[in-house]
Amino acid sequence: MNADLFVIRRGQLNDASAISALEQQCALESQSFRGSNQLLATAPFIGNEFEKALEDADQLVLVVESSGEICGFADMAFSDSVAMVRRVYISESARELGAGAALIDELRMRFKSRLRHNKKNGPQGPFFV
Repeated sequence: MNADLFVIRRGQLNDASAISALEQQCALESQSFRGSNQLLATAPFIGNEFEKALEDADQLVLVVESSGEICGFADMAFSDSVAMVRRVYISESARELGAGAALIDELRMRFKSRLRHNKKNGPQGPFFV
């Protein structure tokens, strides 16, 4: 992967429309998968509560940019010593280029950093994708 190809950063309020558009693409792509209706029903779009997600200290939203355009995002929830990646989506144009792997690596790094700064949790907890 070319490290200069993507920028990964924390989501911001003005990213809401781009993330919503990516979620719509995801929903369209997943229609052919068995169980997609149940999945979409149990994991509502982050765009519906984007501002709340950004303000929640136990949630992290990251976006991936390429040439100044958002081409993917991920949402991770934290508990005391566990992190769970709830959503990951990479646009078709950025797939097979390492954007998803870079995004997951960044989530993992930020979770480990959070644990190091939160001494009361002791050893590093699990990270679920």
